[in-house]
Amino acid sequence: MSVSLNEKIARSLIEAYVRSRLSELKSDPQRAARNLVDMARSISTGRFQKQFFELAQNMLQNEDSGYYSLIQDIAAHVDPERLITFGINLGYNSLTLGARTIRAVEAERHFNVPWAISLTAGEDDPEAVRALMKQGKELGVYSWIIASSAPEALLSLLGEESDCALILFCRPSAVTEAFIDAAAKLNNLMLAVEYTYGAGEVCGLLRQKELLYSVYIPYRGEDADRIIGDGLLEKISRLHPAFTLFNLIEAPSGIHSPLGEYAAAARSQQKFRTFAVDLWEDGRMIDAVISDDACAVCFDDDGRLWGNDNLNYRRKSLAEILGEAFPK
Repeated sequence: MSVSLNEKIARSLIEAYVRSRLSELKSDPQRAARNLVDMARSISTGRFQKQFFELAQNMLQNEDSGYYSLIQDIAAHVDPERLITFGINLGYNSLTLGARTIRAVEAERHFNVPWAISLTAGEDDPEAVRALMKQGKELGVYSWIIASSAPEALLSLLGEESDCALILFCRPSAVTEAFIDAAAKLNNLMLAVEYTYGAGEVCGLLRQKELLYSVYIPYRGEDADRIIGDGLLEKISRLHPAFTLFNLIEAPSGIHSPLGEYAAAARSQQKFRTFAVDLWEDGRMIDAVISDDACAVCFDDDGRLWGNDNLNYRRKSLAEILGEAFPK
């Protein structure tokens, strides 16, 4: 992505404004959140940003919203540089400049490009992942959701992608203090801890180190009813994650994810101090706003595109894969 002088100035002005409001988020989260959202909506140019900030304005009219507590907690316990870097990489680099590139590529090359890509990386995959991310950025993709059984092996690679918004999925057993110290050097990285045994202790360490973190729940379609019950989001809120991410781990039987409606309803209720997101459903919704056609791209640990064993990023370029799988 070639960034013009005007775009660099715009990013600098946004950063300066956000910095000026961070201290207010701690003391008066309601006023500061409304001011930030009002400002963001006023300068938004993309379709997704306008819709998102209009929705946020409506939600923040509820003075009893659990999101005010969430905002205040994040402002008090996350290093400001992480909030600024991750937030602007996501909101500006990915959903503004990247989205503009995506629309241009789609118009010129006649295939869909996702705004974010999910993949599972093996311990020996750094070079293949590096090549994939380079190709993705050329097409406008600046948001990456990566799972790995050996996440520490990827940190050096991810450190090279300072202009991306990165979410790295980890099992609690992989999140050692040494790993946390290494991950803390990447301000554009949000760790997502699987909600399983040991998650509470790990989330406590991440909170102590002032890292931005979330929890995730991997699931298949048949798991949905079990997951929804038993006060799930209330329990997760006690771990203070920014997001609760429902992560479908196999291609859905239809176009909709089983937990998409549940996540949307939880956001609408605003009862919990965590923001529920179904990565498949909500990712497709964002993509449809950015470029009309919903497109979700997930690669398994063998490099294969979900639903098509013949399309593998280790053997074909990302553009070839998207051209074959998602023609317009």
